[in-house]
Amino acid sequence: MPSLSTILLAWGILAPLMLYGWNAVQLADAEREKYRAIATMKSEIENAQTRICNGRVATIEAQMNEAAAETARILAEVEAHTETPRDKAAVIELCKKSVSCRDRSRL
Repeated sequence: MPSLSTILLAWGILAPLMLYGWNAVQLADAEREKYRAIATMKSEIENAQTRICNGRVATIEAQMNEAAAETARILAEVEAHTETPRDKAAVIELCKKSVSCRDRSRL
């Protein structure tokens, strides 16, 4: 059986080492928690930015769809009211009225 002085000497040497180890573990846990909190905040910020971007994309998409629908409606109205001549003489007469057709000198 070790003597009391041996036990106290061992305790005097081992206790600080054990406390140092315990503190090192606590500091490592605190660092891990800090990095976890930073990662969570970063993730939340990225998600918020993604939602903002998705909202902008949805707004632009809605505007584009609305413009495309309006263009299709106008095109349908124009096509409904425009007749293409069937005979050659009517096509020539129409082409004489058109500047772009005269510039091409097709007739």
